[in-house]
Amino acid sequence: MKKEEEQPGADKPKRHTFFVPEITNLNVTSHGISGEEPVTREHVRNNSNLRKYLLESGIRPEDLPAEEDTRKLERRVKSSDKKLLKGENKKRKGGEK
Repeated sequence: MKKEEEQPGADKPKRHTFFVPEITNLNVTSHGISGEEPVTREHVRNNSNLRKYLLESGIRPEDLPAEEDTRKLERRVKSSDKKLLKGENKKRKGGEK
């Protein structure tokens, strides 16, 4: 199996991948899990369980349409940040007059 970075579309996250960290965070907090290894095991277990559930439901995660390309998303966020900074700088300059 190819590494994720080498797979076509690897930079396009799937919608379902965002559930696992949230499930892990909830379980870590509610069950008092601490330490890198136990948290990692919990994350892997949650990922496996979600994948198993999806497959049992007839959904192959590999076949789901990808979300927005992460590179495009990063560019959009940077552009938005620059616009916000420019707006803040204009407010400061306008307030100093």
